[in-house]
Amino acid sequence: MSTANGNTPNLYFRNVIPTDLPVIHSLESKAYPTDEAASRSKLQYRQHHAATFFRCAVLLPEEDNVTLSSKIPLTRKTSTSAAPNVNDYTLSQKHNSLNGKGEIIAFISSTRCQTFSDRSMTIHDPTGPLLAIHSVVVSDSYRHRGVGSALLKNYLSYLSKLELKHGIQKVILMAKKDDLTFYLTEGDFRVMRQSLVKHGKDIWYECERELGDNGKTKGERRSECWIVDAFALTG
Repeated sequence: MSTANGNTPNLYFRNVIPTDLPVIHSLESKAYPTDEAASRSKLQYRQHHAATFFRCAVLLPEEDNVTLSSKIPLTRKTSTSAAPNVNDYTLSQKHNSLNGKGEIIAFISSTRCQTFSDRSMTIHDPTGPLLAIHSVVVSDSYRHRGVGSALLKNYLSYLSKLELKHGIQKVILMAKKDDLTFYLTEGDFRVMRQSLVKHGKDIWYECERELGDNGKTKGERRSECWIVDAFALTG
């Protein structure tokens, strides 16, 4: 079956459902320091109020993989912007949860806001033009296998296909210095500034991309280079 790469067979993407939250919280707690990790109640809030934007990557047993594949509509198309060889159910079942199937190995959680601020880290505004990504987490056992890249690309592709009453203009996030290259190369984000939002002890940088960037090739996209606090991003 389709895989993210040879080391992660049977990789699918779906929306997070309430029964997933114990696993999600465990992954979140292991991925971030105590003063940065979202609490169980915050994750519950995001899943309840912004479930459309709470997605995960799961591994399916072979028998479930075969069964699900047989149900894919013949009209289903593969997203050109998603990572190759990855199962993408976005077009056939927009808010698909796969009935909660699969071992969760990564997730992305986001909420919408009018402006990016401390308050936007805790409140979801369903009419907000900005989608703020709070967490991008990959299980320790599956890092450096292309899972994070595949999840991020699938997530952005999924967002571009949503039919929303109030559209999303930009996707924004905060990242630490060591993670900036990942978001620039895998998600085509741009580094905008050092963030004024205080979240834990470390310095964060705000990154953003137009949601419409999903349909552009790198050759068509206008790139910007920022030099922030004496470190330079190259490439």
